[in-house]
Amino acid sequence: MKTALFTTLSILFSLNIALGQIADIYVDKAERDIASAEYENALKMLDNALNQPFTIKQANIPKAFYLRAKAKHLLVAKANALGNVNSLIEYSDYIYSAYYDLVEGTSYDNGKWIDKINELIHALKPQLLTEGQDAFNQALARNLPAPSKEMLLKQAESRFIAVVEIDDASFRAYDYMGKIAMERQLYSDAKTYFEVAIDNYDPSSKNPDFIAAYMYLQLARLYFTYYVGYEDFNTSTTEEDLNKAYGTIMTGMDFLESEKEKVANQQPPYSGEALSLLEQQYETVKKDLDNLRLDILYKSTHKYELAKEALMMAILTDESTVVLRIALASMVEEKEPDLSIELYKQVLVLDPMNETTNFNLGNAYFKKGTVALNEANNTPNLELSAQLKEEALTWFEKSKPFFVRVIEINPANQGAANVIKQIESIE
Repeated sequence: MKTALFTTLSILFSLNIALGQIADIYVDKAERDIASAEYENALKMLDNALNQPFTIKQANIPKAFYLRAKAKHLLVAKANALGNVNSLIEYSDYIYSAYYDLVEGTSYDNGKWIDKINELIHALKPQLLTEGQDAFNQALARNLPAPSKEMLLKQAESRFIAVVEIDDASFRAYDYMGKIAMERQLYSDAKTYFEVAIDNYDPSSKNPDFIAAYMYLQLARLYFTYYVGYEDFNTSTTEEDLNKAYGTIMTGMDFLESEKEKVANQQPPYSGEALSLLEQQYETVKKDLDNLRLDILYKSTHKYELAKEALMMAILTDESTVVLRIALASMVEEKEPDLSIELYKQVLVLDPMNETTNFNLGNAYFKKGTVALNEANNTPNLELSAQLKEEALTWFEKSKPFFVRVIEINPANQGAANVIKQIESIE
């Protein structure tokens, strides 16, 4: 009985040694296959070897993980070089799984392979970043069902997490993680990610990055809760929120200008299509930042004069703008009604059939008539009362055509119809 048990154990021990030898042979064979660019064969050998890691020599385990990661990396590089779309689809997870092969390899390494592993890990970083960006863009570019969109967001997130594990100062990865959090409506997380992204940006880079200014725009929007209306923030915006939003957007505009200086200082200088693309990017980002700045000022009652000046300057820059004139007119309507009327008139020169402006201009005249009529009714001086009533009727008559035009533009506008009835009852 003891002899049989001993014989069985001996056979198992011998079999284990034999399997270990086979696994080590697979690893050595894979190394030769990689050297001769037979990457798919190498990958098969390494998959076989790593399916039984406890039979590989301890020293060969990190080598096997490193070689498998390298084979995957080289397969993707080859497919990219050949433009082989089908292979790239087949290898879509290779870079990500290669990264975790390398991480696994470090847990076994005794120091011999650590430098090569770290070198390859850092070589994977830009590809992981690109994969994450592609997955995120696909999630947003398509009209996808929620589960499919979330699947792509998770794929993107996994790549950015890997990038951060490689380089925790990667501003781009944190920026995208903030965008993913925004898509998931995790606004507190998004705010943290954008703050870290801004802190991590390296301004010493010689290449301009205008798109990075959107980090400031996103963060300012998160502070500017009255504008965005996010549920997990305060429902009403405090002065502190608005000050943070305004300060953030102004810092973003300063950032944009500092990036623009890099274009002027670039050697050799940018020219042709490259320069044109940078100029277009700059103008687009600047406009987006400035629009949010104006929105913030428009809502900031304690910055009335600053907001008024900013909107006037914006109108001078773009004399054909309708939206900014309407915004400024509505902002100054209470404090400076005559300026408001003038601005609404300017809008109607540019866009005579603008429903909102016709209503607002008619309403501005109607308010003047209402003020005059109230004064007429409250004054004991009969002569002055008669003059004020005449003035009120003049304002009401002046307002009526604008409400009539509103009905012509939109017959369903009940507000305009009600005002017309009031005017006719007074007349």
